[in-house]
Amino acid sequence: MVGWPMFSHNRRNQGFTLAESLMVLLILSILLALAIPAYGSFVIKTRITTATSELHGTILYARSEAIKRGGAVIICRSSSTRSENPQCDKGPDALGLGWGSGWIVFHDKDRNRRLNAGDEILMMRASFFSSNKDGAILTRPTHNQLDFNATGQTFGNYMSFIIKRPLSDEDTKHDKYICLASGGRARVSSEPCS
Repeated sequence: MVGWPMFSHNRRNQGFTLAESLMVLLILSILLALAIPAYGSFVIKTRITTATSELHGTILYARSEAIKRGGAVIICRSSSTRSENPQCDKGPDALGLGWGSGWIVFHDKDRNRRLNAGDEILMMRASFFSSNKDGAILTRPTHNQLDFNATGQTFGNYMSFIIKRPLSDEDTKHDKYICLASGGRARVSSEPCS
C-alpha cells in the first residue's frame, strides 16, 4: 500500500496520568485555600463600604434638602420601609441592627418632628443586614432620628454612626464611622470619631 501514511498510536500521549491529575488537584486546592479567606474579607469590606457610602450620601442629601426647603428635613431609623405604611421607629432597637434596619428621609411640613400623612417622604432605604450577625449601624449617643434646620445644621450635639462588621469578623479595622458635627457636616472615617 503505497501513499497511505502509517500512524503509530503512542499510549503516552493520550491523556494525563493519575499522578499528574492529583498534582493539578493539589495545586488548585492550595490556591483555593489561599483565595477564599481573602475573598471573604473583600466581601465584608465591600458591604461595609457600601453601607457607609449610602448613609453618608443620605445625610448629605437630607442636609441639602433642608437648606433648599427652609428646614424641617428629618432622617429617621425605620424597619418598616417595605410596608405600605412606613413609619419611623420609636424606642430601642429590638433587632440590634440600629440604622442598618433602614431609614426614611422626609420633609416635616407640620414641623411636629413625626412622620404624618401630610409630610413628604423624600427617600427610603430598606434594611442592609438580615440580622445583627451580618452587621449593624449604631449611633453614639443613641438617636432614632436626625433633624436638619434651614441652615443645614442638626438639632442637638455631635454624634457618630458606627457601621459595624459582621460578628464573625474579628478585624476591627473593617468598622467605618460617620462623624457628624452639630453644624450638620458629616465625614467618613476609619477611626472612631473624637
